[in-house]
Amino acid sequence: NRLADPGSWRGWDGTGFTASLGNPYHDKRLPAHWSACKPLPKSGLRFQVMSLVRHNATGLFIAVMHSFDRGVNGKPGPSGVWVSTSPDLLTWSAPKEILQVANPFAEGCSPGGPAFAYPSLMDAATADRNFATVGAEAELFMTRFNAGACGRDLDRDLVRWRVRIAGA
Repeated sequence: NRLADPGSWRGWDGTGFTASLGNPYHDKRLPAHWSACKPLPKSGLRFQVMSLVRHNATGLFIAVMHSFDRGVNGKPGPSGVWVSTSPDLLTWSAPKEILQVANPFAEGCSPGGPAFAYPSLMDAATADRNFATVGAEAELFMTRFNAGACGRDLDRDLVRWRVRIAGA
């Protein structure tokens, strides 16, 4: 309830946000504090969450995730950007794929074209100085690994797509 005071921050204890987190630089009892935190219930957060914002119109949180399919027989499978929404950060909708992209980290990644990673949803028009909220339109940013890079060199670009966010 006081963002500037880390002592007021709380972690999920399995039933509520009541677990005290302690100070990682001064509290010698840290492992005991951290063991009070529990994982969230199984939900729509099936992939690595790369970005989390709140949709102004609906109040829903939007988690932007990136899935990597390692494929079979050394050939990479599909990689995609997925979203899931939540009214309370605890219960999440089933993930929905919004974009398929080439996977720059798969074994035997194709050197013939670009691959993408690190999706992030941002709204330049937000009044929030931390870009934690989005309106009806926003931009999906990703890192493009250019031809031949396969995630192994620094030939990369930041790219963006304009997206429209439908109300729930």
